[in-house]
Amino acid sequence: MPIQDKVLLLRDVAFVLILLETAYKKSISKCTSVLNHRNQREKQSIEENIGISMIIESFNRAKLDKKEFLLLKAIAFMHSECSGLSPNSFKQLSCQRQLILDTLFNYMIFKHDKHGPVRFGHALSVLWSIYEATNSYVESLMDMDLKPLTIELLANKLPEPLT
Repeated sequence: MPIQDKVLLLRDVAFVLILLETAYKKSISKCTSVLNHRNQREKQSIEENIGISMIIESFNRAKLDKKEFLLLKAIAFMHSECSGLSPNSFKQLSCQRQLILDTLFNYMIFKHDKHGPVRFGHALSVLWSIYEATNSYVESLMDMDLKPLTIELLANKLPEPLT
């Protein structure tokens, strides 16, 4: 895969993987939602943490073990829908992703027998939650008015280098 495609892929999946890892760690620590010390949601916390809370809730429902989580993480990394990829890289990522999806499905069938397909669906719903939260965060960032921050930064005199 060319370096340009690797950069595009990393740009698209970095935030997804951070959210995935954070939510999984919180879900295995039995944290069901992000609450303040009085067990009440703060106004600011609701807006900032609704995405991560949704993902944690998806993880809690899916009850993934470590192997299932790692396979899900690999599926998220093989994001062939990344815009700007070359046709060859797209094909490569699609094939790799399908292999990992098949591996996850077979593992769940082996481990959970007749409940495997349902568990597989729950695992994929975690990915949907991740992508929804990521899109929400990106939209919020795009809607930010950066002009006041830029003016403030430019107005402040930068520190003089020490000699």
